[in-house]
Amino acid sequence: MWETANEENRTKPSTDQLRVVAKVLGVSLSWLIEGSEDAVSQSDATTSHIPRSAFRRVPVVGTASLGMDGYWTDLEYPKGQGDGYFEFPTTDKDAYVLQVRGGSMHPAIRSGWYVVIEPNKTPQMGEFVMVKLIDGRSTVKEFLWHRDGEYVLNAISTGERLVIDEDDIEAIHHVGGILPPSGRQS
Repeated sequence: MWETANEENRTKPSTDQLRVVAKVLGVSLSWLIEGSEDAVSQSDATTSHIPRSAFRRVPVVGTASLGMDGYWTDLEYPKGQGDGYFEFPTTDKDAYVLQVRGGSMHPAIRSGWYVVIEPNKTPQMGEFVMVKLIDGRSTVKEFLWHRDGEYVLNAISTGERLVIDEDDIEAIHHVGGILPPSGRQS
């Protein structure tokens, strides 16, 4: 299933790529590889069967770039409203959705897809974040670490590490989910 059609150029995704796919799909890595319910761990089973009551409407409020030269475009809807919404399980009352553009996070996040931003959650190493710089630029990247007054971020497609002084950052918000365009509701 993961191999290319060309017999001479067989490639398989890396374990890191499979982890990203499993996270996006909300399944365990073992379930993704093995394809059986028996392979789902207890903790993964809990998160992949979220009760319907945990879902709420999260509004689409703007767009953001996946590259460092992008700007966040706020659609300027009143709080709690937006250009459609996604049903998403979050406890963050201030959660919002952005449509992203660019290729620096491919294959983890595709251009034209949506990210759920949870501004009240603290991002952990290896998670995705939306970074808003004081000069108005914004980007979505993998959060690597914060120390000695600097944030270190990663662009997935190139592996480029970006070092940004904390004084240049207006906000860093946790990316709680990556959603395909087909899930957007009006």
